[in-house]
Amino acid sequence: MQGFEVLSVNHTGFTVEDLDEAVRFFRDTLGFELLSRAPRDPANTARLTGVAGAKLESAYLRRGDSSVEIVAFRDVADQLRMRLRPVDSGSSHLAMQVDDIEAAVATCRAAGGDLLGEIITVDQGPNAGNRIGYFASRSGIVLELIEPARI
Repeated sequence: MQGFEVLSVNHTGFTVEDLDEAVRFFRDTLGFELLSRAPRDPANTARLTGVAGAKLESAYLRRGDSSVEIVAFRDVADQLRMRLRPVDSGSSHLAMQVDDIEAAVATCRAAGGDLLGEIITVDQGPNAGNRIGYFASRSGIVLELIEPARI
């Protein structure tokens, strides 16, 4: 017994270097609505993250029932710049169903990202028949694009 109940998932968050680029990608390429964008109080950011002096600007975007927060930190002397692969511990991805995976990949490529491997068709299990591809945006956010099996 865990002693509490998870009521829902509020949002998924990603940290990026270029907030403008990431917002453009989610808004203009993926069709998310920008709900808000603003700097956050540096004192609260330091208290929340445990990193003194960190300055944060965040943007909230939504599409349907899914919300994404994209954050960019400034003035962190030892900030690491990493490009994790999907196989690396600590990496994350956002999975989205699309109606046409080739069109989705082409549109995302035109926005400056890259297909990480190839599009595959799942040949067994509960996802059999789905076509899937991993895509990295220019900001480094990995998307799993899923075209559901056609019956």
